[in-house]
Amino acid sequence: MKEAGYARPLFFFWYGAMRKQGSMIVALGLLLVMTAIVIVVVVFNRKEPDVVLQGVDYYNQKKYESQLDDCLKVISEDPNYTIAYYNAACCYAQLSQSGKALEMLEQALILDRNEGRAYGMRESAEKDPELDPVKGNPAYVLMMERYR
Repeated sequence: MKEAGYARPLFFFWYGAMRKQGSMIVALGLLLVMTAIVIVVVVFNRKEPDVVLQGVDYYNQKKYESQLDDCLKVISEDPNYTIAYYNAACCYAQLSQSGKALEMLEQALILDRNEGRAYGMRESAEKDPELDPVKGNPAYVLMMERYR
């Protein structure tokens, strides 16, 4: 039987390399490289929604309520958008709503951990002066320890 002339899925490429080379190490290496490529494309090929970019302008103008509205809109559309949770935490902190700030920050830390710490949320939180209003809160300290 003649092989089709179209591109094979990645699995068949990997399986064919394993059979031809006869080396499991080579095949596993190829699989690892292909997996890394997929992860890079998924994580770094995300386009920021316009509302997030507008929210940054609001934040720079210290219009925290407007930025917060934008963040909550993005979260309602994409509940896995890590940066929106982080930005909402900063807004709540600046609006002296530490309970909500800590809720949003924890969600950002959870999503960041699930994404392999792609965004470095914990490190950002420790350095970010916008979160200073909540940094003295014992719940913040415990949270930072949990996500160390």
